[in-house]
Amino acid sequence: MKKGNQWHFGMKCHTGVDAGSGVVHTVEATAANVHDVTVAARLLLRFSKDRLPGAEKNLNRLHVLFASANLYMFARAGGSLCPA
Repeated sequence: MKKGNQWHFGMKCHTGVDAGSGVVHTVEATAANVHDVTVAARLLLRFSKDRLPGAEKNLNRLHVLFASANLYMFARAGGSLCPA
């Protein structure tokens, strides 16, 4: 987008979350100008599609971020990562 004489580029993170546990199961990264409804079907049907090459690095960061958040929520709820 252009604000005044300066260009600003951004991205959006769209997440699909399990209603019961709150665990993030799907993460999509899009350009900031992509409407949320456009990505909704991919989040609900866990459909993956080729992404823009420039967004791949940001998407990888988001995957790590939300995987870490899931592990933190699991551990906080009293879960163990070691098999019983």
